[in-house]
This record gives sequence, structure tokens and C-alpha cells, in this order.
Amino acid sequence: MKKKTLLIVIIILVILLIAAGIFAYVYLGTDLLRSEKELFAKYTTQVVSEDEFFPTVLKDYETKKTMVPYESNGTISVDTEIIGDTTSTSMQEIQSALGYANNTSITFQGKVDNANNKFEENFQVNYTDSVNLPFSIKRDGDRYGILVQEISQTNYVAIDNNNIPGLLQSLGATDVTNVPNKIEIPEIESLNLTDEEKAHIKDTYITPMYEGISEDKFTKIKNEDGTVSYELNLTPEEVKQMVSQMLQTLSTDTMMIDKLNSIYSEIETDFNLEDDSSSSYYSSYYSATTTQTNTDPVTAEGILELKNEIDSETIEGGNIKITVTESNRSTSKLAIELTAGAENTSTTDTVISMQNDTLTNSTYSNPSDMFNSGTVSTQNSTDMTEETDEPDVILFEISKVQNDAANITYTANVSYNNEVAYTMNLGYTGLNTNNPTEMINMVMGDPESVLSTYSIQKNITFGNEVTIDGFDENTTVVLNNYSSEQLLPFLMQYVTRLGEINTNQMTQIGYPTDAVNPLMLWAGGVGIVSYVQASDTITNMPTMSEEEADAFNATFESYGGIEIRGSRVKTLVDTVRQNNLTAIDASEKVQVLTTAGESTVNASAVNQSYTETTYLQALNNTIQSGSTYTVSFGYDGTTGKITTIYILEANGATPGTTTETDTNTIGGTTTNTNTTGTVPPQIIY
Repeated sequence: MKKKTLLIVIIILVILLIAAGIFAYVYLGTDLLRSEKELFAKYTTQVVSEDEFFPTVLKDYETKKTMVPYESNGTISVDTEIIGDTTSTSMQEIQSALGYANNTSITFQGKVDNANNKFEENFQVNYTDSVNLPFSIKRDGDRYGILVQEISQTNYVAIDNNNIPGLLQSLGATDVTNVPNKIEIPEIESLNLTDEEKAHIKDTYITPMYEGISEDKFTKIKNEDGTVSYELNLTPEEVKQMVSQMLQTLSTDTMMIDKLNSIYSEIETDFNLEDDSSSSYYSSYYSATTTQTNTDPVTAEGILELKNEIDSETIEGGNIKITVTESNRSTSKLAIELTAGAENTSTTDTVISMQNDTLTNSTYSNPSDMFNSGTVSTQNSTDMTEETDEPDVILFEISKVQNDAANITYTANVSYNNEVAYTMNLGYTGLNTNNPTEMINMVMGDPESVLSTYSIQKNITFGNEVTIDGFDENTTVVLNNYSSEQLLPFLMQYVTRLGEINTNQMTQIGYPTDAVNPLMLWAGGVGIVSYVQASDTITNMPTMSEEEADAFNATFESYGGIEIRGSRVKTLVDTVRQNNLTAIDASEKVQVLTTAGESTVNASAVNQSYTETTYLQALNNTIQSGSTYTVSFGYDGTTGKITTIYILEANGATPGTTTETDTNTIGGTTTNTNTTGTVPPQIIY
């Protein structure tokens, strides 16, 4: 070969190699030469693929928390804002109460050792700078306890996560048939797909479905901020056809049918579901198949029946739009928009928008700055009284902003007709350090009436020695260890003491003692405002006095009835005695009478001689464990609390007048009574 010819061949080969490299880079390293359909698949897949939308640094951090002990501290706060008219008396009262709730915060500091199932967190509810309620929560293996320092500095009240049915029975539950011995979240092993199963699902269902969508259903959009979005638009009818085809394939796919049945069987076992067709989410589709003999919940016949039912449905109008957005060749947002068929509806033109644009190229010296640019704004609202043809639109969005490897923010929105009903920001800083921070901001409510913003900041420290002591067996009250006769008086005393503490603290901060605690407005503020705006009244709102009455009465009412065993009545009398011993004033004491009585007895009319310890002990000695009694109650007409308990023998006789042993009426000689059992726990305060 001549040198010139050889040189030309070499040049051509080099050019081809260079061209191949350029093409490989363009195709694999960039998004050029790819169709909208291919790019939609690429960036949608990133949301669930490894190390893309949820990067390795975040997964490593979550794993580290499960393996390495750490210390934590942080704050929790809620701010509820009433939107609209607040001039009515009712709304002014609500706004005043919300002011106390918005000024209340919770601070916490503690230690966590997830690898050994231990944690100890010290919380403090801060009503003001000087009025607060500290308490601690601890876990050691299967034991969970709470310590309220205002009640006791040393005595945890704990529950063992074992023999839960027995504990519930001690608290008055009657049917614990389906209650597990231990409460835990089971891991459904069948949900862990093998590589073979994943490949089978991809090749049999996902790929054929996706390849069946025509190219003209995909659209590329260049956004003003430099990002690029890829849209897939489908009609509900097209989605119905896809589902129908998948069900047709599934009906002959024995591998997947067996897999679905194994998943259901494991769920049924782990969650103690009854062997009942109503407990199966397949039952509505399979119960009508009279010829079915297979006992598995998922069968080929049932799948085909479901397919036929879907095929028979008529869907008119509407649209399903899935949009995936990429920034620097990485997925930054996924949105699913569901539009119903147009119909005549009355709409209100109110828009809520979340502004987080400044997050894209920002760094944060303070973690809380991450959300300072995230504001909720409301445009002017105009009520549209005329009928319109605007369809209903529901939008789900999740987006990510990652400034660098260690700082990530996720935002999730749910909107209805362009109004944001729910927003959550989840931010992480310092993920690759020993001092990471987690931030959560949630905004929820009714954009036309009230919005609540929940803020949580949690600072974590790795690297320090973490020691978490177990529970002291000498001072911890483990509820599982006591019978109902011992437990109910103790819990009644505990609740009563909490009520006293709350009343005292509300008085100190100038908050109405008959209103719900400000913390309860954290959870119920949105609902209360909406209710008051609708009814313009607060007369039916729950008050602290009503809640106290319900808790107070529940302690005694569980013993009421027309045929109560004497052993239960003796426990009731002892419960009254314990109540009267700890009552803060005479109006809190309950009298016990051995006569028929009135349903309403005011506290001021209670005869205190029938509330004293000596009287109640004497009465208790006259009650026979093997006899039966009727128990009824008298209530205070103002507070609703029980003031009087009436006890008669089932035959209408006065207790103590006739027994099988030597007895006399109260005031004479009483029978000898032997008391056995563990001494009930006493509260130290």
C-alpha cells in the first residue's frame, strides 16, 4: 500500500473514531438527539432510581442515624393565621386564643441510640418565658415511659410493649381478640422484589405500556429559568385502555398472581386480619364469581372480572398530565395534574403561591434561612356567583433544590383549582458533617379562611459519647403490672393532678381556664376557625371543664349498671375514696349513698359526711364480693361532673343489711375483710 493511501486510511479511521466519541458523548452525555419520549422516561426514572432524586449523601445520613448514637435538640412551633373578617365577637375570641397558641413553643433536647432501641428526650412546653411544663419521654427496649416533673421528679409512668391485650383489659376493654401481643410495624418480606421479578415487571408491563404511547403525546417545554420540562398528556380513556391491557396480561401471568397472593397472605398474617371476605380489598370484585373454587384472593377469574368492570365504565372528558423538569441534566420536579371533565360549578378565584425561587443558588449560614424566602401569599379573592364551566383540577408536585452535596431542600405541594391546600418543605444542611440539621415547614388549611404553619428544626450531633440509662425498677410505675382495681384509681389521680397543673399555669399566663389548652389549638385551630366562621358561634366548642368532666366521670361510669358484681363495686368505692383523698376542695369530692337518688345533684348539696374516708371504708366492708348490685349516678347540673353515686343490692335492699356472714348496717359492727394484692401505685408530688 502506498504511503499516501495508508495515510488517508489512517485519517479516515481517526475521523470515524472521533466522530463515534462525539456521538457517544452527545447521546450519552447530553440530551441532544433524544426524543421527547426518551427524555421524559429518563428524568421520570431518576425520581425512583438510585442516587438521583434522593442522592447517596442523604441515604448515607439516614443509615447513619440508625447505626450511630447521636444527641439532638430543637424547637417546634405553630403559627395559625385567620384570613378574612375577624370583626365578630366569636372570631375575636378565637383570634385571642390563637395568639396564646402562636406564642407557645416546644423545645427538646435528648439522646438517641436506634441500634439498641433506646432514646431519652427532654421536652418543655413554653407558654411564656417563665411559665412552662417540662416532661421527659424514654425508651429502653420494649419499655416506654413518661415523666412529668410537676408531678414527680423521679417516677416514670411506663408501658411494656408486651401483653397489650392484658393491659387493655385492665383499662376496661372487653374484646381484645384481634389485638396483637406486641405492637410493632411488621416488615412485609414479600414486597422485596428479586432481580428476576423486577426484570419481569419491566419487560412484561412497563416497557410494552410505555412503547404503546405515541410520540405526539410528549411535549418539550423550555422554561424561563433555564430548566426544561417534558410533558405527557393522556385522556382518562387512554389510561383506562392501558390498565385494561395490563389486567389482561396479568390474568395469564401465574408468576405475578402467585406474588400478589403471597403479599396478601403475609399482610393478613402480620396484621391479624380476620378470615373474612370483607377484609379483602379484592372481595368486591371476586365475591360475585360463584364458580371460583380457588381460595386465593387473587385469581385469573377475579382479574378478568375487574378488567370487564373497568372496560364497561364510560369516561367523558378530562385529562391527565405528567410533567418532569430537569435542571443541569438532573430531575428537579415531578408534577401530576388531574383535570376532571368540565361541569357547571361555582368557583372562587383565590390563589396561594409558594415563593422559593431564591433557593436555587443560595448557601445558608443559618439553617432557618432556608425557608425565609418561602412565603405564602394570597391574591385578592373575588367570589364568582355566576355558574362557570371551569373543570376541577388537582395538582400534586414534588421538587428538589440541591445547592451542593450536603444541602438539599424538597418541596411537596397539593393544589386544588390553583389553590395550594398543603405544602411541605423538608430541608437538610451539613449532611456530610457531624452536625447536620433537619428543617420541616408545613402549611395547611383552608386558603379562604385559615392557614396553619408548622415549623420543626432538629439539630443533630454525632461523635460524642452517648449513654442512656435504663428505667429504675424501684421508682418506675409499669402499668402492665397492675390490675384494673389498682390501675384505674391511679390513672384517675394522675389525670386529676395534670388538670390542676394546667389550671394553675393557664391562670399565670392570663388564659381562660375553661378553654382548651393552647396546644390543642395547634391541631384543631384550622377546624375551629372554619366551624366558627360557618356558624358564627363558639357555644358548642369543647372547653377544658367539659373535657375534665368527661375524664372525671369516665373513672366511675365504667362501674355503672344494674347487675354489677360486688368485687367491682368494692373497687368503685375505693376509687371514690382515692378521689376524695386527693380532691383540692369539697366540690371535687363524690358522695356515695345506699339509696335510690336523683339524676342531678349539685355539688353544693352534697353531704360531706358521705364522702369521708372512714365512711367509705366502712361501706366497702359491707359489700359482698359474690353479690350483685345496681350502680347509678347523680351529676352536677352546671359542671356535668358526677357528684353522687347510688349503690343498691340488685334486689333493692340497702348494702350491708343482709349477708351470709356477721354484718350490720353501716354505723354498727362491720364484717371482717381480708385485703390481698399488690398495693396500688401512689403518685409522689
